[in-house]
Amino acid sequence: MVSEKEQSAERITRARVDGRIRSVEYIRRRQLIICIIELDNGVMVIGENSSNEEEVGKALAYNAAISKIWNLEMYLLADKAYKQRLENVRHVVG
Repeated sequence: MVSEKEQSAERITRARVDGRIRSVEYIRRRQLIICIIELDNGVMVIGENSSNEEEVGKALAYNAAISKIWNLEMYLLADKAYKQRLENVRHVVG
């Protein structure tokens, strides 16, 4: 059974990730396709793929960049939870 605390816990969703995207740009050099995604905080994330088919390469490069954004969001969420636990311990001890 899922606790109430777990149900109300902050989660990473596709909508959350998509909401962070400010702009998307593609660069193509021969077979290499690079997707540059700028986030709302100015951070740029890069995904790349090598493909002869431009649309397929763009989609795969975009997905590679999105995967990196998910990792960044997971890190931020874990860091926030860690800091919150640390603060709770300080209140109990101090």
